[in-house]
Amino acid sequence: MNQFVQLASLLEKGYPLAHSLLIVDENLQPIVDQLEQGISFYDCVLAKGKGAFYQHCRFFLELSTLPKAIMNAASLVEKQQAIKRLWLKETSYPLFILCFALITLFVFTTAVFPQLTLTFSEAENLNQLRLMITFMKGLTYGLLMLLIIVPLLCIVCYLKPDYRSLLCRLPLFLELISYVIASDMLSLIHCGCSTKEMFTYLHHLRKQGLSADASNALFNALQAGESFEDTVTSSMYLSARFKYFFKCGLHTQQLSSCLDDYLLFQQQRWIRQIKLVCIGIQCFSYGFIALIVVLIYQIMLLPLEMIGSF
Repeated sequence: MNQFVQLASLLEKGYPLAHSLLIVDENLQPIVDQLEQGISFYDCVLAKGKGAFYQHCRFFLELSTLPKAIMNAASLVEKQQAIKRLWLKETSYPLFILCFALITLFVFTTAVFPQLTLTFSEAENLNQLRLMITFMKGLTYGLLMLLIIVPLLCIVCYLKPDYRSLLCRLPLFLELISYVIASDMLSLIHCGCSTKEMFTYLHHLRKQGLSADASNALFNALQAGESFEDTVTSSMYLSARFKYFFKCGLHTQQLSSCLDDYLLFQQQRWIRQIKLVCIGIQCFSYGFIALIVVLIYQIMLLPLEMIGSF
């Protein structure tokens, strides 16, 4: 995608298409040869490309020039990937700490401690340690099952159209759908798309998933004759916060600015929520590690207690 952005920049500065391709990458000579044979750039590159960027680019090319189509498609893809990078960046370290703590506790309770109990089977405090280990083992298994079952249930509901609407009752999924729809609408507005063109494109863009269900519902409502405002405000797939920003933008005739404000507000809100959750995960993980240290300390005292009993 970076090569396409560089290509668009060169085209906007007035460079010929063939010359721009060779500047971006000398290995693109075969494409230049096809252009010289009379084959269009759309047929030799865009029509064969797979993925969201090529799909966006083919649509925007119907509305504007090639440089603008490339820039608009790149902007749309970038906004869709921004939220993924945000979640990955903020949650990777706390989740690593949590997994490390759970795995360490699992190994300790299933392999290390049973071996130690055989060595110090005559210690007086061994039964108390066993009860503590049993409790921690049950807690560990429960957390591991929770971390596995909940994502699996969400995935099953997501893949099953009949159960997919259940996810819309969760605020997190509503905000995710609203964020995706808002970013798509904002990019299409910047391209000069009308309301009908915008929702027609969203209808054909996404073929499956919650975003597709939301886009199809919006498109069908408009086709049934509902107004733009009623279509959005009555949707079950969009959050109340998104509807508030949307109504403000629609009535003040500053929809683009309000959608931009919504995206920024939602990003900042997610960052705060993720940080709070990450702090909780870290405290919980460090607490697990502290319990392991205490147990090891208690086990190290067992030989001294055995010696003192003689």
